[in-house]
Amino acid sequence: MRLLVYFDGQFWTALFERNTLNGFCANRYVFGSEPKDGEILEFVNTYLVDFLNTPSSFLENANESVKKKLNPKRLSKLARKEINASPVSTKAQQALQLQLETAKKEKLIISKEKREELANYKRKIASDKKKQKHKGR
Repeated sequence: MRLLVYFDGQFWTALFERNTLNGFCANRYVFGSEPKDGEILEFVNTYLVDFLNTPSSFLENANESVKKKLNPKRLSKLARKEINASPVSTKAQQALQLQLETAKKEKLIISKEKREELANYKRKIASDKKKQKHKGR
């Protein structure tokens, strides 16, 4: 069994993972604000049994693919990748993230156009100024 406490961008969340004879089970619990060590210990001692008995996401025969022994360097690389990977998020959070990314791209395009317009304007002023000097005014 494994307990992972992480910050998902909005809330502190605990993820329980356990291997059973039938496969792999996982549950999630949202703490809210950052939990102290005592709060985590109290949660494990009082509520963990209830969470382990609740229905969860379940993968059958997940143990069969884990039997292959991995190189220690590969294990450390996979562990680092798992830690740095973004946690599971809701559809609403994914939609907001997509909206932010599209707004960012649009803003980049608009700001590039404004820069080009300003550069063209400055070039035009400079060329007009050169023409006026050439005419002797």
